[in-house]
Amino acid sequence: MKFIPLLIGISLGCQSALAADLHVKTDGSDSNSGSSWTDAFQTLQKALSIAVAGDHIWIAEGTYHPDDGPGQTADQRASVFTLTANVEIYGGFPADGSVTNLLDRDPAAHPVILSGEIQQDADPVNNAYHVILADDGNDASNRTILLDGITITGGHADLNDANNNHRGGGILSREALTLRNVIVTGNYALGYGGGASLFVGNCILDQCLFSSNESAGGGGGGAIRLNTSDLTAVDTHFTLNTASNATGDGGAIHCPSNSSLTLTRCEFTANTARYGGGIYKIGSGTLLNCLFSENQAQFGGGIYNGSNLNLTNCAFRANTATSDGGGLFNAPGGTTNLTNCTLRSNQADANGGGFRQNGGTTTLTNTILWDNTEAGTTTAPGAGISVSGTNPFYTYSLIQNQNPTGTGNLDGTDPANDPLFISPTDLRIQLGS
Repeated sequence: MKFIPLLIGISLGCQSALAADLHVKTDGSDSNSGSSWTDAFQTLQKALSIAVAGDHIWIAEGTYHPDDGPGQTADQRASVFTLTANVEIYGGFPADGSVTNLLDRDPAAHPVILSGEIQQDADPVNNAYHVILADDGNDASNRTILLDGITITGGHADLNDANNNHRGGGILSREALTLRNVIVTGNYALGYGGGASLFVGNCILDQCLFSSNESAGGGGGGAIRLNTSDLTAVDTHFTLNTASNATGDGGAIHCPSNSSLTLTRCEFTANTARYGGGIYKIGSGTLLNCLFSENQAQFGGGIYNGSNLNLTNCAFRANTATSDGGGLFNAPGGTTNLTNCTLRSNQADANGGGFRQNGGTTTLTNTILWDNTEAGTTTAPGAGISVSGTNPFYTYSLIQNQNPTGTGNLDGTDPANDPLFISPTDLRIQLGS
């Protein structure tokens, strides 16, 4: 049996040697070879139909629909761009074919739009259920797919059936995905994961935007719903996403107990849900240098936490809870650690304008809570943090209207300790504060 490794090596070597760059542009032809811009395919479906592991697909500026191309039926809502594992897809090339180097493309100047609006009639109920499907039914642990410089829009997953056509309007995936410079906007799911529903495979987001996606089901996750997945995001912005169902949680991200989050320099703005306007998190999470602003929920305007959550250098500003925890809500079983964080101008109609600890444990280190509002006033003792159960552990922190015990804390009942933020939107403190 010693010949088996040799054959495997030969097979892999041939696969690498045969890797190709396939070209797609709107004025190409599917009878072409796809080997260059002058011989480009017209449809993305043609390129996907012949792509094998190791291939790259280069797409020129334009709008592409999943019902166009070989094997497709016009206006068929089940049409979808089905991705091949270990294939990389790049947008941002000009339509004239003048760019032949990946480093010279410009996705902002030459947008590539993958649209589920197959009938092009501005009526979303006629759109494709999903724009992107990444699922070959096998283990995703050793495979990945890269999308770079693409906009995904117009998915409308509104059919409640056994084929998940009510989940993941923009992206439905059971693969390991990497999205770089990708915009996911204007997608809908009757179930969960309006922008993306991610099963099993881990996902990496790098410099992406998720905007105006909606989950209308109880599962929530207006932008992203995880399920046995680990999400790592860097420099990614979530804005105006919603979990619109009365029991929908996670306006931007819904992270259940079987999943985890690692977020760096991400922003969450104006997302809405029942629990966790920005994030509903029962799985573990680590957030670094993230900003939550103007998100809204009944509990946890910025974040609803029910597990282990570590926040470092994060800011919460102008988030709102119609009940508890304008900035953050810590549920029973939740452990929240805040280090070098600032919570300012958040509002809760009931308890904890900045932070509501409703059980669980909380540790604050070098953290400021100021100008938050509880039940209409900034002077209530719980305007900054409202506690039920075990008191938080405070170190070198400042909580307005409170004077907590612990090493290095400042007296938040003394107006002289006002941190003097530069402005309502600039949470840096002035010299001499």
